[in-house]
Amino acid sequence: MLRSSSIMLLILSASTAAQATQMVGYKADYAMKLASPTTQSPITEIEGRSVYTIMNDCEGWDSVEDYLLSFTYETGEELIIASHFASWEGLSGDLYSFEISEESNYEPDMDFNGFAQRDEAAAPTAVFSMQPDQVMPLPGDVLFPVTHTQEILKRARAGETTYFAHVFFGAEPDRAIKKASAIIGQKSKTQNMSHIDSSLIELDVWPVQIAYFNPDDSSGIPDYELRLMLQDNGIVQSYSVNYGDFVLSADMLSLAPTDMPACKG
Repeated sequence: MLRSSSIMLLILSASTAAQATQMVGYKADYAMKLASPTTQSPITEIEGRSVYTIMNDCEGWDSVEDYLLSFTYETGEELIIASHFASWEGLSGDLYSFEISEESNYEPDMDFNGFAQRDEAAAPTAVFSMQPDQVMPLPGDVLFPVTHTQEILKRARAGETTYFAHVFFGAEPDRAIKKASAIIGQKSKTQNMSHIDSSLIELDVWPVQIAYFNPDDSSGIPDYELRLMLQDNGIVQSYSVNYGDFVLSADMLSLAPTDMPACKG
């Protein structure tokens, strides 16, 4: 089951930065649904919405995502998750902070935050509000979500088809970091996006598939997989997340730019 804003923690990693074209701030609304349950899945229906906003504050990128999901089970039981996830990443990719608030009708509410940093003079570390006296060491090559996306787009433009990285998203301490293995497809014509009235929509996208593994995994089986249609300006037109026993898909309903500040220098 989803927990700790797991949906947009993934999308944040694939929708916030571009280098060859101007980096854009935007607000996108997605409709979410059950795409393909397995025969073993007890879930019969998923419905929800996600609203994601990102903007530049001159020193870094602020992002906020709110989603509401309803799960219907074959027993008739309905589970509802409401989540708020906010994050900030420095432009140089050396600092990252996040805040999570989540409510559901099946588990206790969650409300916590965290901070991580990469320093050339010391090993990367992270601290969480539920464990304020403990410092989590991070892999030396760890990336934060915006920087990870920059690397994926950089490799896509160079014609590379694979990329591996350790990525720190933020979540509970045992779920905050993942090994991410990306497969980048050939740039192709976008799906029909004529219903989106925005100059930010591009006609070509990269299909990207990212498998996420727990850091200590040795089985070769991902924790979940993300498939997305990624524009050159960093915007995700659509995506799906495969959790093993079901696939959650999201299609864009609306898209609008966010204001860029008048940054000095």
